[in-house]
Amino acid sequence: MPSKGNFKMHSAEASSIVNADTFAQHFFPIIQANTDHKDSSVASIWFDNLVFSITIIPRHQLQERVLPMLIDKAKLSQSVASRLSSCLLSGSLARRFDSEWINKNIIPIVKSLCQDVDYEVRGRMCANLPPIIQSLNTADIKRFILPELIELLNDEESSVRIASLACIAEAVDPQDAATKEKIYPTIKHLCELAVDKQDNSLTVISRCYGKLCIGLDANLTKDEKEWLKSFYAKMSTLGLGPSDKVKTPVSNSLLNSNTLKQTSHGVSQDCRINCAYNFPALTVFVNAAAFQSNLAKILKQFCSDPCSTVRKTIACSFHEVAKILEDEASSLYYNLVELLQDQDTEVLRCLIPYLDQSIRSVVKNSTDKNITNLLLALSICERTVIASCKWRLHCELLTSYQCLSKIATSEQIFSQFVPHLFKLLSFASREKVRKEQSNDEIKEPIKNQYVIPVKLAAARTLCVFLRYNTKADQKKEICQRLVDDYGKSDSYLNRSLFVDISKIVLEVFSQKYFKDNFIDVIFQLMSDPVANVKLKICPMLASLKSIMKIPTDHVLMKQLEACVLKMLSSERDKDVSESLRKSSSLSHVKQNVKDKEKEDEERRILLQEKEEEAKVKLATKPKKTNSSKKHNNEKISLKKENNTTKRPSIGVASSISSRPTTLGVSSSSQSSINHNHKSTQAVKLPPAQKDSVTAQSRSKFQVTNVQSEIRKQRSNSTPPLNSPGSSTSSTGTKYPGSRNSVSKSKSSTQSLKSTTSTMKKSNSTTAKR
Repeated sequence: MPSKGNFKMHSAEASSIVNADTFAQHFFPIIQANTDHKDSSVASIWFDNLVFSITIIPRHQLQERVLPMLIDKAKLSQSVASRLSSCLLSGSLARRFDSEWINKNIIPIVKSLCQDVDYEVRGRMCANLPPIIQSLNTADIKRFILPELIELLNDEESSVRIASLACIAEAVDPQDAATKEKIYPTIKHLCELAVDKQDNSLTVISRCYGKLCIGLDANLTKDEKEWLKSFYAKMSTLGLGPSDKVKTPVSNSLLNSNTLKQTSHGVSQDCRINCAYNFPALTVFVNAAAFQSNLAKILKQFCSDPCSTVRKTIACSFHEVAKILEDEASSLYYNLVELLQDQDTEVLRCLIPYLDQSIRSVVKNSTDKNITNLLLALSICERTVIASCKWRLHCELLTSYQCLSKIATSEQIFSQFVPHLFKLLSFASREKVRKEQSNDEIKEPIKNQYVIPVKLAAARTLCVFLRYNTKADQKKEICQRLVDDYGKSDSYLNRSLFVDISKIVLEVFSQKYFKDNFIDVIFQLMSDPVANVKLKICPMLASLKSIMKIPTDHVLMKQLEACVLKMLSSERDKDVSESLRKSSSLSHVKQNVKDKEKEDEERRILLQEKEEEAKVKLATKPKKTNSSKKHNNEKISLKKENNTTKRPSIGVASSISSRPTTLGVSSSSQSSINHNHKSTQAVKLPPAQKDSVTAQSRSKFQVTNVQSEIRKQRSNSTPPLNSPGSSTSSTGTKYPGSRNSVSKSKSSTQSLKSTTSTMKKSNSTTAKR
């Protein structure tokens, strides 16, 4: 016999092939006739197809065929199974009509079924009330549905009471004060009764507890709100030992200690799971300001619960709690670290998809120590994921690392994550990786290292880290290592991976950065001896052509055209040739509009490093005290005094230099020497040239000093004109003592020549050096 799903599938296929009227005319009578089959299993399958057909059949057909069937099945004279099916049929039929039609045709049937003698019928009708309530307006709900639900809340059967409570939590909005006054006492009594009886009704209450609290929040008094919080805290510790229970901040007078007894293991565990499921709703109910005093300990208990399903449930909703708390989310830091260190991969599987959101919310205004501990917890989490050999989960974890580029410092990422990512990118042999692992590390499986999606995820995360790194030397080192270890590697696997990395770089970075660092290696790989490498480059040709900007990239464009022509002429591999022709025939790829923004952001990131260095220099520079200022003022005054004392000597030197020289060194040459000396002081030269220039300047200064000494000797030796000791007169007559003066001048000229020759030799040696 075909299964229930097959019948549903066939009716769905029939409805998609033929129109609604044809389906109602030919197929619906067959479905309707078989709903009363003698075999109950066959009848239930046909009835499910009837319920599905209600969504397809036109409304006039429903009024003519389905409504009379519903009225007939809902009669008390019919069997229990028939009345149960009418409950489902009434809910499905209400979705197709408006409020007025429902009040006239469906509400009388609903009232009779809610007051049915059989408790199963009453419970089933409660379960099918939400679609009817959603189709009615607020006035009709208060008038027709709410009195029935309040009556069913006090039903003698617990299953009916729980079904009515679930219906109120799901469909009824009890924010009206009058509605709250009618519902709240019954809900409180029902919660206490469920714990006293220790039945499965406690599981249903814990499941819909969050919706009830939020629905009743607007009209609750302070004591009523405290009772609801206290009861939630008690439910969250059911089945745990005394040492594991959470100490509630609410006094025991609000809730009798004898009310809650130890339930069975299955019910208490399900209750804790449902409490963890409703934790975001209770966070909204309690308010972010009161979270630390009311729910912080409960969250800590959920994160360390012995049941893995509880930890898994709270991990699924952790990012929602962090989003609700906003500025107070930093208090969840230790809970996140504890969940990251969980050894159950199912818990991590629920935490990792929204890990980046959780980290951004939790790490606001955190200290460096907290960020360091978080990075350590992430490494432990990754080790657990690698040991489980779940490479898809590993890819998600590596992708979530990208948020760390704006949280951790560049130094932390460069020292802790960059080496690990390069390790994941490598195609090293298993024996080599085993040797590289230290004795302290877990000998974890290396299967994930050879999965290409893991490598691509690691490459993308590495490129994001490279983009937002503020250290220029670190950026250069990472980029150079990518080019040397992968683009110019001897292994074709590494070269093929470099092509994939280049595609990621083209997406993450600006076009300028790609052209400055990666495009030359791509041109070299276009003539790679391995066909698989070239086969990966061919789809990139259209995007490479699109990033060329003429005339600035005219040289690169010529290189690209030359490489393509070379491949077209010399390529022997059929697949590469075909892919090359397809890519060359493609038009330009649309240029990225955000490329200029990327380029500006890259400049901004580089400027951050200079700003940080300037701040560090200012912070380390010692502040000048009053005593140091006085000392500096004294130094300045002493310098001024020295300058004033030196001024007369400068005047003497200038007067001496203004005199005519007779020793082969003219005043013009002397001024040129002084001018050259000044120019050497003004122009900044390399260190090799500085030594030679300084030596030359020293020698020139020595020459000028010798000249000044000779002039002094002459002035002392030659007497004034018409004096008795002078050698000659104006008429050319000789005087005694002239030979001594001439001999002295000759000796001085010889000494000058010897000194100048030695200076020239020293200048030549320094120039050679």
